[in-house]
Amino acid sequence: MPSSLRLPLALLGLLLTAAPAAARDTSSADGLSSAERARRDALLDAYARLVDPSLGELAPAEHAHGPQCLTGLVKELRENQHLFSPEQWLDIQSTLGLPAPSATPPSPLADGTCTGDTAENSLVGDHFVVYWGSGSTEQQAADLLESLEFSWDTLIDDLGWDPPTGTPELKLRFQISDANYAGAYTTIDWCSGVGYVPYMVAGRGSFSAGTWYKTMAAHEFNHASQWGYSYAHEFYWWEATATWVEEHVYPSYNDWADMYVYFSFYPHIALNASSQQDQEIFGHMYAMGIFATWLDENVGGHDFVLGTWDEVKGDNGQYDAWLPDVLEDMGEDFDSLWQGFMASTAFMDFAEPSYYYDIQSVDDVGSLPYDGDEQRDAPQSLGMNYFEIDEDEGAEGRFLQVDFAGDDGIEWNVVLVTGEGGTVHEYVAAEIEDGAGSAWIPFDGDKKAFLVVSPKDEDVQGYFYDWTDADEYDFDFSLCLADSDSADSETGVPCGQDVDGGTDSGDGPSTPGADEDEDGSGGCGCFAGATPAAGLLWAAGLLGLASRRRRDPRAG
Repeated sequence: MPSSLRLPLALLGLLLTAAPAAARDTSSADGLSSAERARRDALLDAYARLVDPSLGELAPAEHAHGPQCLTGLVKELRENQHLFSPEQWLDIQSTLGLPAPSATPPSPLADGTCTGDTAENSLVGDHFVVYWGSGSTEQQAADLLESLEFSWDTLIDDLGWDPPTGTPELKLRFQISDANYAGAYTTIDWCSGVGYVPYMVAGRGSFSAGTWYKTMAAHEFNHASQWGYSYAHEFYWWEATATWVEEHVYPSYNDWADMYVYFSFYPHIALNASSQQDQEIFGHMYAMGIFATWLDENVGGHDFVLGTWDEVKGDNGQYDAWLPDVLEDMGEDFDSLWQGFMASTAFMDFAEPSYYYDIQSVDDVGSLPYDGDEQRDAPQSLGMNYFEIDEDEGAEGRFLQVDFAGDDGIEWNVVLVTGEGGTVHEYVAAEIEDGAGSAWIPFDGDKKAFLVVSPKDEDVQGYFYDWTDADEYDFDFSLCLADSDSADSETGVPCGQDVDGGTDSGDGPSTPGADEDEDGSGGCGCFAGATPAAGLLWAAGLLGLASRRRRDPRAG
C-alpha cells in the first residue's frame, strides 16, 4: 500500500469558536500547477468552513443542531501537505494538534504509552492516557477518560469489536488541544517497534457542548478500533458506522440525529459518496449511519453491522469494498434489503421516530393519473427520489400502479409503499428488466402512498471516483389506479390501456380505472382517448431507451 494512503482517516466534529486562520497564498510563484492550486484552495475552503468559521460560510441554519462531525479533513490535509506554504501548514498543524513532520517517531515509554508531543498534564486509565493543556481542566480530562474507558468496556468487552492496534500493550493517546473548537479527530502515528497506532485529539471547546464529548469519545474510539480491520470499506462507511455506534454506547443522548438530518435533506446523494470539500456530501457521509440503524433494527442487530467489518478483515485493498458486495458476501440479497430501507425512509419508520426528519425533497404527485420523471436533483447511484400520493386519490378495492422507464444499462430499485404517521403498512418492489417494469399495491384511500426510485450502478465506487461530479440518472413513470384485472394479470396493463392492449376510453368494465364506480366516483386509472408515452414504450418493450444517464465524468 502506498505510504500516502496509509495516512490517517480522521473525525473532527465541530461547533467552532475562534481558531487561527490559514492565509491563502494564490500567487503564481508557489510552484503549483493549476490543478494542484485548485485542490489546495478547495482544502483551505473546507478548513475555513469547518474549522474556522470566520473564513467561510457556516452550515445552513437547518443543519445547525450542534457539533458536527468532520471525517477525512485531517487525512486529506496530511496527504496534501506539500501543497501548502510553511506558514499555512504551521497554522493548520497547530490548530489541529498534528505531529510535526520533522519530529522523531515516538517510541513506547516505560508507563506503557506511545507518545511524542505530550502535554504537561496527563491522566492514565486502564486503556487510555488523556493529556490536557492550560486551556482545559483536570476534571474535564477525568470526564473524558471516564467516557473513553466506558466506550472500551461497551464496544470491546460487551459488543465484540476488536481492540485497536497496539493495545493492550500500549495505552491509546487522547490529547485535549488548546485550540478552542468543539470537535475531535482520530488519526494514526508511527510507534517504533509496534507500527501505526491510533491516537485522538479534541478541541477544548468540546466541553462547552454539554454531554456531546461523551458520544464524541465513543465515535472516536470506534474509529480507533476500525483501523485494525482494514482500509477496504469506502470512506463513508467509517463515518456512518461510528455515528450509528454512538447509540449503542450512549443510547439516551441521540446525538446521531444531528447528522442523520443530512439524509433527509439530500436523499438523492449516493449511498457511498464522500467529500470533504462539498458540504452536502460531507454531511451525507455521517447521515448514512441511518442505513446501519436500519440494518440493526430490521436484519440482525448490532452484530450484523459489526459483521460488515468482520467481512473485510485483512483485506489489503484501499476503499475497494462496495457495501452491496459485502452484504451479498454475508449471504444477503442487497436489493431486497435496500428496497426495505427505501420503504422505511418514506415514513421514517424507525425505533425512535421523533428523532428523525421527514424527507424534505418530496414531489407531490397531485391527482391520478400522473406522468412524471426524476426530481430536480436526480438520484445518484443508490440515492433516492420520493413521490407522494395522497390517500384521497385511492379508492376502495383499487390498486396504485406504477409503470417505470429507466436506463437499461444499470439496475433499478422501484418501490411502492403505503403507510401512515411513522409506520409502513405495506410495500412492493417492481420487477425491473432492461430498465422497464410495473408494480401494484392496494390503495383503498385510507393510507398515504409513496413511489421511491433508486438507481444502482456498480461502476460508481472506489477511491478515485469524482463524487463532486457524480453520475445522475433520468427516468420516467406513470401512476394510475388499477382494478384487479390489471393488478392480477400475468403481465399487467400499462396505465391508459385496456386488458387487450388497446387504448382505454373508459368504456370497458375490466380495464384499469374503467367506468364510474357504483358510488358515482370517476375511474381515474386511464387517459380517455389517448395512451401515455410511457405506456406505449412499456407495451413495445422499449422503456430502456426512454431515459439516459445525465452525465458521466469518466467519459471524454
